[in-house]
Amino acid sequence: TIEIPGHVETIGMLAFGRCAKLKKVVIQSGCKHIGRAAFADCEELLEVIVPDTVKEIEPLAFSGCKKLVNVCLPSNLGDLARLTK
Repeated sequence: TIEIPGHVETIGMLAFGRCAKLKKVVIQSGCKHIGRAAFADCEELLEVIVPDTVKEIEPLAFSGCKKLVNVCLPSNLGDLARLTK
């Protein structure tokens, strides 16, 4: 499990890409942006919690996360299909 503190406003491109043992991500309130493929190919990732402060999630943010089953996203996000394709 990783908790990203609220003072981190941007999670950059491929920031956690291919983290083989990552199972849960909790992003604290304050983060505004999740970069392209930020969590791509985290094959053991099961759960992600994204706060309402996040206004943009770039394409492929969670692509290749084959076990991802529980995702809590803010209601103000638009097209979600681009997050995994």
